[in-house]
Amino acid sequence: MVFPYINSGQAPANMRFAFTVDSTLYCHQVHSISLAYKVGYAAVWDTLFSGLSTPAFIPEKDTLFIRWQVVADSCLNCNPCGVICVKTVSFQWQCNNAVSEFCSSCNGSALTSYSIEDCANEIIKMVRTLPAIDNAKFDNSCLNDSAGVDWEFYFTNIGTGAFDSLFVNIGERGDLLNNLTLMPLSSFTSTVKCNGCILTDSNTMRTAALCSTLVPDPIHQVAVVVKNFHAGDTLFLRFKRYDVQNMWIRYLTCLNILILFPYNR
Repeated sequence: MVFPYINSGQAPANMRFAFTVDSTLYCHQVHSISLAYKVGYAAVWDTLFSGLSTPAFIPEKDTLFIRWQVVADSCLNCNPCGVICVKTVSFQWQCNNAVSEFCSSCNGSALTSYSIEDCANEIIKMVRTLPAIDNAKFDNSCLNDSAGVDWEFYFTNIGTGAFDSLFVNIGERGDLLNNLTLMPLSSFTSTVKCNGCILTDSNTMRTAALCSTLVPDPIHQVAVVVKNFHAGDTLFLRFKRYDVQNMWIRYLTCLNILILFPYNR
């Protein structure tokens, strides 16, 4: 969250300020990871401490920016406190008396309300690019068909919100020894096109299965997790499958606090 404070006066401001974050941390649903400030768009962010008086020189018509970064501890409740989802931060300023002993009455304060929009238009679109629809419905690959069938999916966040995590699971329905829903581990790939996300995957192997000469490394289930799945990010999954009539794919999402609307009160 970025909070801008503009010097709208007729002279530069040689001042001290204190910015105090919301003590409830959005009703105990987030934790703070950094607090910083800068004067002007082109400046470099400096570390800031909540509630601590800090000197700053703000030219006329220039802006003091304060950036507070938080991370959700879990999927956010849109109404965490049982009331409207709005909390406040405090901004206080005064003359820098260390510079001018004649300035004693120039001071003020402001409460800035913020809302973490957990009900944004977040949408995950899942698309199968391989195989063609006829092959997808009737995949009759088996021991006599060593080629198998290539499957490819992609998942894109086409909404305006961002997800803390995207979870995708691929696996079998049931655990029958003679079930020929075989997916070789060597054929599975997961890639992601994103900005700052983290991709991990894990799998559970089948301990016994038919057609072991054809598929020596059959997967029972694979789980893919993408952290920080922003708008426009895309996950790609590709694998080979033998007789997929019992295959299932599911995905879950957990929305993080990414759509933010600070406003003054």
